[in-house]
Amino acid sequence: MDNIGDIQLTLNIVKTESGYTSTLIPQVTADDQDVDFDVDQTSLEDNIFTIEAFAGGYGLSFDLTIEGDEVSGSLLGMFDISGVCTKK
Repeated sequence: MDNIGDIQLTLNIVKTESGYTSTLIPQVTADDQDVDFDVDQTSLEDNIFTIEAFAGGYGLSFDLTIEGDEVSGSLLGMFDISGVCTKK
């Protein structure tokens, strides 16, 4: 993202009675720009989590799969995402 670049995020996904909710928390260092992520929607279909969010003036769409402790997917269908699960 312009003015932001690559950043590490902590993603929390919670299953509720009506579906899923999530939060995205940037792991900001002193050299990084502090950006808030506002999540609009989290859904699960065909084992793919889709998270619609807004940050830094941009609408964002994350498509993520979780296999074991591995998280992978894409941001806006263009940028690769990888990570690990720390809690289940």
